[in-house]
Amino acid sequence: NTGGSGGSGTGTAAKTTKAPTVLRDDDALCKSPKIDAIFNTPDGATYAFKEEKYYRLTENAVAEGYPKTIAEGWPGLPNGIDAAFTYKNGKTYFFKGSKYWRYNGRNLDGDYPKEISEGFTGIPDNIDAAMVWGGNGKIYFYKGSKFWRFDPLKRPPVKSTYPKPVSNWEGIP
Repeated sequence: NTGGSGGSGTGTAAKTTKAPTVLRDDDALCKSPKIDAIFNTPDGATYAFKEEKYYRLTENAVAEGYPKTIAEGWPGLPNGIDAAFTYKNGKTYFFKGSKYWRYNGRNLDGDYPKEISEGFTGIPDNIDAAMVWGGNGKIYFYKGSKFWRFDPLKRPPVKSTYPKPVSNWEGIP
């Protein structure tokens, strides 16, 4: 950089140092838009899971020290999970295939895994995504072009009118 912001015109140039290019462990997250799951914890942290790793996300980057292996941060949880969410009770639920795991913080919360069909009656196996919608506090599960609304306080927890098309969510393709 030879430009300056005024000065005496002595011909000395301000030197600009370019930061070295560093290959980071989060390259896999940046190079492919596909992640396995993303969720917020009760303390407000956002985590993204991809294959055998997980990432803590900041407002605009991957947090320092990440990614980490799932085995390192979430003992007992398999790689390649299908979906996850944190419920109002502060527990985080992870789903893979026909099974689910419940964690209290980073600790497995009891005897898991369990069958989705037992803990989440009416929800199919091999889901694509899950979330708790702040609008009504219900849990929504997504698979392909369909979704199910799960209300743990109701019996049955999934109404007979489900599944419904994802296109019912305005603005979602």
